[in-house]
Amino acid sequence: MTTFVFRALDRDGAVRVGRVEDDTDDAARARLAGRGLLPIELEKDTPRRSLGRGRVSVDELALGLRGLATLLEAGLPLDQALGGLGAMAPPGWRPHIPALRQSVREGSPLAESLAEQSFEFSRTALGIIRAGEGGSGLPAAVTRAAELLERQAQLRSAIRSALAYPLLLAFAGLAATVVLIGVVLPRFALILEDLGQELPRATAWVLDTAELARVAGLPLLGAAIAGTIGLRAWIRTETGRRRWHRLLLRAPLLRRVRRSKATAQACVALAALLRSGCPLPTALRHAAGATDDEEISARFRSVRERVARGERLARALDETEAMSATATRLLAAGERSGRLADMAERAGDVETAASERTIKRAVRLIEPALILSFGAVVAFVAAALLQAVYAVRPVP
Repeated sequence: MTTFVFRALDRDGAVRVGRVEDDTDDAARARLAGRGLLPIELEKDTPRRSLGRGRVSVDELALGLRGLATLLEAGLPLDQALGGLGAMAPPGWRPHIPALRQSVREGSPLAESLAEQSFEFSRTALGIIRAGEGGSGLPAAVTRAAELLERQAQLRSAIRSALAYPLLLAFAGLAATVVLIGVVLPRFALILEDLGQELPRATAWVLDTAELARVAGLPLLGAAIAGTIGLRAWIRTETGRRRWHRLLLRAPLLRRVRRSKATAQACVALAALLRSGCPLPTALRHAAGATDDEEISARFRSVRERVARGERLARALDETEAMSATATRLLAAGERSGRLADMAERAGDVETAASERTIKRAVRLIEPALILSFGAVVAFVAAALLQAVYAVRPVP
């Protein structure tokens, strides 16, 4: 499904701004018309688009959903639960609650109402809530989505904590290198020049490299910025995003994490949708939209088409490589035993844990890598400085 950003007039003539998910532009317009909204502008959403409100962190998103789940589990209707959420929600939620409550009152599902706001919910979280509204139970679905966001927040916090010391080392090493190359070595070079002595080879090489960096630094920085802007613009296109994600799936250091993450997202959504009573082809279509990887999403759509033609799910997953081998085997076992939803949820947990372990292991390797890299650079520059010091000798 595609997310569209809309600007529309309601029955009172007021301008409404939000997001709506549907397969096509015409279907999105029809959905808005069914809610009594006349679209003025409707265009595809992009990752960087904002609706004019402050960004809500993952921690706040999880906390808000946890509060909403608590109110729903207490037996309150959704409208009253949203009304009570205002007093207990984190600050980032509060500007959104009136519009969210109004959207629900007009008959919009909770998942769609959340997607209309400028919340940066993952597709998986919205897919779980959508499945809960479809039959698996909204309180349990909101709780499950909150748990998912809490795990994401914990992982981000762990990564930030693990990167704090390596980044401090990187800053200190870079500062020391800049001072040695930009201040200390040039002064010794002037002393040797005044004495009519030749610069040591290592010192001359370091100074030449520093001069080259100074001259070519700005052009290279400009080229890097222009290249980054061009790459981001290409990635925002549908074709470019899918090709970029395909390249990332082939990258030696990233492919395992991306495949595990996309597999976990799809499996969690698939389990929730199957429990809500969705037929397998329909569940696969929504599971395809739950992943952040366009290439994996396209492979899931291919799986859906093959399953709709009567092919077994395990075979379609294996031949399209839509999932990791572990998840494919688990779903094959679930298909044979009639417990596909349970095994899909188990596969999601396994792949989530696998991706988190890989990320944490990679982060732990950054610290020694930075220490060795900057240690080598500083050691070489220090050696060049010592050669310059030893080269200073009286003129006979």
